[in-house]
Amino acid sequence: MLQLKILKTGGVDPSHSEASTVYGLDDDAEVYDLDTVVVTARREPLSELTDKSDYAGGQVSRKLNLGSLGERDFLNTPFSVTGYTAKFIEDTQAQTVDDVVANDPSVHTQSGSTATNMWTIRGFDLQSQDMSYNGLYGIAPNYQVSMDAIERVEVFKGPSVLLHGMSPNGSVGGTIDLIPKRAENKPLKRFTMGFGNGTQTSAHLDLGQRFGENNKYGIRFNISHRNGSTVRDDEKDKMTAATIAFDIRGNRSRFALDAGYLHREVKNASMPLKFSDAVLAQITTPPTLPSNTLNFGVRGTIADTKDTFGMAWYEYDLSKDWMAYLAVGLRHTEQDYSYGTLRFTPPDTVYVSSYTYFPKSSGANTQMVGIRGKARTGSIDHQISVSASRLNITSHSFVGSPSGSSAPMSLQNPNAIWPSNYVKRGTKNLPKFASTTLKGLSISDVLSTADDRWQLILGGRFQQISQRSFSRATGRVTGQYDKSAFSPAFALIHKFNERTSVYANYIEGLQQGGTVDDANADNNGTVFSPYKTKQYEIGAKYDMGKIAATVSAFSTKLPSTINRTTTPGRHIVVLDGEERHRGIEVNVFGEPKKGFRLLGGLMYLDAKKISTNRGLLDGKSAMAAPRLTAVLNAEYDIPSIPGLTVTGRLTHTGAAYINPENTVRVPSYMTFDLGLRYKFQSGKTPMTLRLSVNNLFDRKYWQARAYGVTVGNPRTFLLSLSADL
Repeated sequence: MLQLKILKTGGVDPSHSEASTVYGLDDDAEVYDLDTVVVTARREPLSELTDKSDYAGGQVSRKLNLGSLGERDFLNTPFSVTGYTAKFIEDTQAQTVDDVVANDPSVHTQSGSTATNMWTIRGFDLQSQDMSYNGLYGIAPNYQVSMDAIERVEVFKGPSVLLHGMSPNGSVGGTIDLIPKRAENKPLKRFTMGFGNGTQTSAHLDLGQRFGENNKYGIRFNISHRNGSTVRDDEKDKMTAATIAFDIRGNRSRFALDAGYLHREVKNASMPLKFSDAVLAQITTPPTLPSNTLNFGVRGTIADTKDTFGMAWYEYDLSKDWMAYLAVGLRHTEQDYSYGTLRFTPPDTVYVSSYTYFPKSSGANTQMVGIRGKARTGSIDHQISVSASRLNITSHSFVGSPSGSSAPMSLQNPNAIWPSNYVKRGTKNLPKFASTTLKGLSISDVLSTADDRWQLILGGRFQQISQRSFSRATGRVTGQYDKSAFSPAFALIHKFNERTSVYANYIEGLQQGGTVDDANADNNGTVFSPYKTKQYEIGAKYDMGKIAATVSAFSTKLPSTINRTTTPGRHIVVLDGEERHRGIEVNVFGEPKKGFRLLGGLMYLDAKKISTNRGLLDGKSAMAAPRLTAVLNAEYDIPSIPGLTVTGRLTHTGAAYINPENTVRVPSYMTFDLGLRYKFQSGKTPMTLRLSVNNLFDRKYWQARAYGVTVGNPRTFLLSLSADL
């Protein structure tokens, strides 16, 4: 039996109470006898699959997934990471990863085609196949991802082999991790209809429900469809996506299962405009862009992609301080793909230099197992993590090229057509051409003082790379690679107080080494060990409660092979080439005043070739690496009209070179986006109307890429209406 005394007079307002105040009871306080009260609670696990903690304003997440280190608060993270939330994705009407990372000044779109995705992070390439899905490589759809089922998009800037392992294609500039949605405690039934980005229509249904004792079980279902013409001339885009997520929250264990299917068909996909070396020697800037709706893709081409993927994740608390986990994932991709390469000829013509038919399929399976926990030695606390992972990707493809090239066409009307007499074979029974297996073991220890003011992260990863290439004609092995490497890392954090931290880190990225294939090289046939990209970074983070700011300075070195002369006409290939990227990043986010939200930043990047063949390109800037990029998002809730929000975004992209000699320069450009969001009730149904106008002033501009340019997006309208049923 529980006895409870209640004061007859007055009470305590918790908002004005202080820890040092002692409150007593009056002698005549009444006494009440209550029935037996049973109190149950679930201990907070070391890693909570469904925990969600957003920073003020709800646009970015406080908690970030650091791979083998688990989740950490951004202030306790000695790296530069930003997690964009589902709320931000919905409010900006983001349909692709491109749309989300456009808000990060350190990320620059490099795909050049509607059918594929590729970016640079801190000036280094990141391919779409190197995105991770809830921390696992190889599982996310290969070429395009629907944002409708994504809870967070986390952008990690810099190499991260200790934390995330080696990516399938060896991207070293950073990683993009997609965190899938989970059912929340509050049931969700949301239907969204949209129109825009040309004349595309879209529909999206998002259902979430928890059930069972203490909401133990959860299910989240998303299905969406988009179809219509894009803002590019003659381009059509159709996508259907469906995902289902099931999770269990137990007292000592957590389980999650995700499965998805995506089918995307792009007809007459836009492509970059390329420049030959001869043309690059004649010009200093690209030609004037006649129209920002131009499509340099070939009519009659197609990119028809089907992805099926799934993963399961299980965690078990071995004790109050130790947790073990296991994850497995599968993916199968088929893509029927044809394209043409258009090249520019001065002063104002283009032509198709080649047609390519490239159907392909790939399958991936991955496994991860690990243990993470706490220990103490003297006055030092330890957070120890051990994880092992394996990823296998097997690829099949066929490459065919219709003969010939096109006649010259006007730059103002590039209307090349795919050869009508070429028969496409499809994606069935394609010959195998490559198989890659990546195995790794990561060990780390986070040492911290009793007051948590100092934290030292020490760790390393042992990585094995096994690759086989096959003849498409005979199936025989034509090449193989079996090498391993150890990659160390460390990081130091010092917290001056609960608002301010500074950090430093050293971390590496790994790429498969090359094989010398040069008859004039004395070491022809030499196989190099994995290339190590090395980064040093320092930074500071300041959290003012409602708004936060971060600043970082980094230096990253990427090795490459160059030739050293030995005797006349002979040389040796050595790993002495180097490209160095140095930069400073500044980011801000939060809601400094109720109803006013900010998100943005800038990056200053000095990306240069340091050591090149015979020194011919030493000191030259890396291609397609703008020196200054900046983006600022702002939202303001109109006080006089409840539910109405005005949004705006300003983006600046600096000039960049598109050839190694730095003789051809793409000018800088700036765009401005404007939007409205209105929340209202229709009867008892909460509704949200969103309108976005990107590139409001319809600025015409080229985007730089290596040896070419792509057309910047024209003025684009997006309209959607959501209903919470």
